[in-house]
Amino acid sequence: MRKTILYIIISLLILPGLTSCNKWLDVQPQNSVSEDNLFNSKEGFRNALNGIYLSLVEPSLYGAELTYATMSALSYNYRITSGTYLTTMQFDYEHSQVRPRLDKFWEGLYNAIANCNNLLVNIENKNAEDFIDGLQEKNLIKGEALALRGFLHFELLRLYAPSIAVDAQGRYIPYYTTYPSHGETKISSMEVLNRAAEDLKLGRDLVAPYDTITAGYSAFASPEARLSNNSNGAFYSRRGTRLNYFAITGILARLYLYANDKTNALKYAQEIV
Repeated sequence: MRKTILYIIISLLILPGLTSCNKWLDVQPQNSVSEDNLFNSKEGFRNALNGIYLSLVEPSLYGAELTYATMSALSYNYRITSGTYLTTMQFDYEHSQVRPRLDKFWEGLYNAIANCNNLLVNIENKNAEDFIDGLQEKNLIKGEALALRGFLHFELLRLYAPSIAVDAQGRYIPYYTTYPSHGETKISSMEVLNRAAEDLKLGRDLVAPYDTITAGYSAFASPEARLSNNSNGAFYSRRGTRLNYFAITGILARLYLYANDKTNALKYAQEIV
């Protein structure tokens, strides 16, 4: 009987502690934000898009490896006589110094694609008034996310599949357009290029009104204009560092040249020139 009473007392003492613990576990960390909170604020979509760009400039991606480090070693842009990148130049992809970097490319780029898809899923249910600058901002964010998705799949294809000239119909990578997704089947290289081109064109059409009319061609006429602050605020500043209309057009020219479609490659290249 005394033991039973003791157990009851201990239980009564523990239960409030468990309740407090549960409340503590429900507290949102100060340096993070839940998905619901993110996409229910007028700044949320801006932050989500900026977060994708920030993830891509990590040293393991475009902050180093996908611009001048691993990519330069693979393309023999400069002479390497020693160090970790010498093994890269020898195309020893399973080497302990090479394989981890290659895995990070795959993981990092597909993670960015997943974040693009998450943003796109959430933006579909929003009205113009849910954005600080209305429909213009909604279209700009959606357009950049679509263009990013197309560009990143194009990058993955170039990294992990043989060139189109060698094998256009081989299935080497999946193309993700939904969120959440627990796995997609790999599709042919030409299908990847077709889907990427479609995303890039849709994105290009959505950002065009701002980049070619509101901002004006003059906003891209010089490096100073492309990289300067914008009177419309920080979000619209430095359009030259984002997937703007002209950047997307240039990527389309590259994509079609890679696909050996020289007619379309020339069309988009001439627009840039």
